[in-house]
Amino acid sequence: FELGASYTSSGVFAAGDALQAKVNLFKGKLWDITSYVDSNFNPIREVNSEGIEIEAKYSMDNGFYADFNAAVGEYAAVSAGGASGVWRNTPADSARLTLGKRIGEAWDLSWELVGSKSFTDYNGDLINGYGISNLRATYRVQTGELSGAEVRLGVENAFDTVYTPALATRTAPGGNIKLTLAKTF
Repeated sequence: FELGASYTSSGVFAAGDALQAKVNLFKGKLWDITSYVDSNFNPIREVNSEGIEIEAKYSMDNGFYADFNAAVGEYAAVSAGGASGVWRNTPADSARLTLGKRIGEAWDLSWELVGSKSFTDYNGDLINGYGISNLRATYRVQTGELSGAEVRLGVENAFDTVYTPALATRTAPGGNIKLTLAKTF
């Protein structure tokens, strides 16, 4: 079951600004499980989940914008033996905040903070939370053959934080730089 609501408006705090927000509550039961077992090799009978997802976006006429997304949930697996515990495929509670500035039609500069909460996995092991910073500069070509193309320079994990995302088997890449050219046709 899911229940959601959204809100969209302009001129909320100043002329020319825009605000969008969405909230989604969910609660579910997955019972057609055929491929997973608990730590004692008993088949998993069902997975119960519940949580909330939040999205909010605010932009101003001067080009400033903020974008926030978060997801928080609980996922419990119940085995055929009756044991209950954390579902091994539980996503971590996480949030993402982007602050940016559009300069005219050509430039978009932004900083993004991506974070995840520490949690205890199905084996009882502590998975550390993290916070990483991503930086981006995007230039949209305005004239000529490449009009509409985007050139993006991004620095992901700018401070070279060592972390392992939930559900991953290895640590995430360290700081890296990406140069992207995109053109829609």
